[in-house]
Amino acid sequence: MTDQQQPLPNPAISPLPTPIAPPAPPAPLPVSPPTAPALDVPVAAPVAVPVAPATPTIQPPVATLLPNPTAPATPVAPIKPAPVVPTSPTPPTAPAVPAPAATPAPTPVTTTQQVGKYTVKVIREKCISAGSCVAIAANTFKLDEQGIAVVISQTGDSPETQLLGAQSCPTAAIEVYDNQTGEKVWPK
Repeated sequence: MTDQQQPLPNPAISPLPTPIAPPAPPAPLPVSPPTAPALDVPVAAPVAVPVAPATPTIQPPVATLLPNPTAPATPVAPIKPAPVVPTSPTPPTAPAVPAPAATPAPTPVTTTQQVGKYTVKVIREKCISAGSCVAIAANTFKLDEQGIAVVISQTGDSPETQLLGAQSCPTAAIEVYDNQTGEKVWPK
């Protein structure tokens, strides 16, 4: 190589640049509190108002804050509650409304009907009106006007279908007993 030729820098072996230190943060500026222009207006000092304990009646204020303490206070008339006027019962002018019909007799807690091989009982307190028993054994069960399952005439449902209807109840509200032995078949 000659003196005028310089070797080309090799990027693979070139030295890393020297890290530069971050600049120092600027010094905080002095902050002075804001100043308000001076006013030559007299300001009244607040007047203390005594606070009375709570009473059941409404009391007018005793004193108020006045902008000028030399001004006379204006008297305030006390507030009087409205008088209570007793009302006398007025005779009815419309014809009497007939009394509602008598309440029906209370529904039994369980309904029972012997159905061939089995006796089927519905415990009303457990029934949640799911209706699965009616969907499976429509000739053994129905939902009454309150939506609770009841046992009806079993016309056409086999004992197996009746048992399947009872087993489909999500709350086990239907009990099935064997008529020959008296043994409880469902739920066990």
